[in-house]
Amino acid sequence: MAEQKTEIQKASLNSDHKLSDLFQILEITRNLAINNDLQSLLSQIEHAVVDIFQCERATVFVYDNKTDELFSFVNQRQECVRMSATQGIAGFCFQNSKVCKVEDAYSDERFNKIIDQKNRFSYF
Repeated sequence: MAEQKTEIQKASLNSDHKLSDLFQILEITRNLAINNDLQSLLSQIEHAVVDIFQCERATVFVYDNKTDELFSFVNQRQECVRMSATQGIAGFCFQNSKVCKVEDAYSDERFNKIIDQKNRFSYF
């Protein structure tokens, strides 16, 4: 009986977390329609992604068609990142129109270590 109660509690917590995630997505969607400040909106998206995916860091990239580059308009550490639209995991996602959640970026062959080196970021 206690085991069953624990499973129900876990399911309830999981359900609450999913509901919270959906509310965050709904809030972003609502802001898409009313917000003229792109930088504020992208920042809100980054914070929601970190919370929903329970990750350490997220960066939203914008495509610059004049230079064929991806750049981060904002990010949590307030660093500007620019790279070729074909480089790294972000380039892969852009080129293939896919979203990627990578458990260990440093072991992913698509990972562009130069970006972290430039920004002095390491998750170790």
